[in-house]
Amino acid sequence: MAHHIPGRIRVKLNPDLLCDPKALALAGSVDLGSWGNGNGASAIIKTRLNLKAGSLVVDYDPNLLEPGLIGELFSSSDPGRVEQLVEKLADLLGLKIKS
Repeated sequence: MAHHIPGRIRVKLNPDLLCDPKALALAGSVDLGSWGNGNGASAIIKTRLNLKAGSLVVDYDPNLLEPGLIGELFSSSDPGRVEQLVEKLADLLGLKIKS
């Protein structure tokens, strides 16, 4: 995480994550086809990907997504906690986790 204030997060992207089996498995565990169920469609306001800078900015509604959960997700080094946070945020967004 490069920067986070309630409603906006900037994440520096590490190209090595695209080859990390654990990161790919975690990313693949979310059913993006379930997007829009619940508050998901309105919680994310805008995203901007800057490949040259290697960053992603996500503007979100802090009333629908808990800023503390997002901050912890990007700062936690505990894989078990990261998985819990991904599940919680997926639930808040209305996304389903694939089994």
